[in-house]
Amino acid sequence: MAKLVAKKSFHGELLTLYEHGHSTLEWTSELEESVIKAKAAFDDFKAKGFSAYKMDGPKTGEMIKEFDPGAETIIMAPQLVGG
Repeated sequence: MAKLVAKKSFHGELLTLYEHGHSTLEWTSELEESVIKAKAAFDDFKAKGFSAYKMDGPKTGEMIKEFDPGAETIIMAPQLVGG
């Protein structure tokens, strides 16, 4: 099994958006347990239909399908329902 830890010391956050707010889960590459918890939360939200976006800067990002422990910020957003 491959380690989930980023190659160098790193801190990231998983920001989850909800209808009435948000939550944040932080991880650091120095604590493998924190990376494992962040990946588990990511996988749980993906299973619930949330979309994931890795932010590369204040205005740039990309949609991702797998947890990236080297990401600075990952935003989880619920699927939008059109009408």
